[in-house]
Amino acid sequence: MAQRYLGAAKTSAYYALSPFIAVILLLLILGESLSLQFIIALILMIAGIFIVVNDVPVSEKRPTQKYS
Repeated sequence: MAQRYLGAAKTSAYYALSPFIAVILLLLILGESLSLQFIIALILMIAGIFIVVNDVPVSEKRPTQKYS
């Protein structure tokens, strides 16, 4: 139902939040420490979510003007 109103890209971005929730639980419950690899992975996950959420559908893009 959410996909009908939000679109596929934004709905998948919300589903992609589950790794972030897992990270928070990992830090809080298991007391894991942050390593360099862990921080790099978080940055890549955040960048991926940002790209997906800010995606503009082709139908909403402005047409290009051709100059003769």
